[in-house]
Amino acid sequence: MDAQRRKNILDLTYQKHLQIATASVIVFFTIVVGLTVAFVTNQLQWSNSTHLFSVLAILALFGVSCLFIVSRSSRHMKKIIEAIEQLS
Repeated sequence: MDAQRRKNILDLTYQKHLQIATASVIVFFTIVVGLTVAFVTNQLQWSNSTHLFSVLAILALFGVSCLFIVSRSSRHMKKIIEAIEQLS
């Protein structure tokens, strides 16, 4: 496989990981904004500890998942950049 074709494939892979990371960040912030609006409009009550605990548990689950996905994609993107630099 010639260098230009390999570089194009690496570029496409880089773009894929960039889209994954961006989508994860957007999903996380959408959830945070939604919860903020729910608390501001009193759809969720601070006094109801059962709801508050379940909401915070779900937020933590999504937060950890998004952080894992972003960090994994970031590592892949760094490796791809190194591989592209070696081809040049």
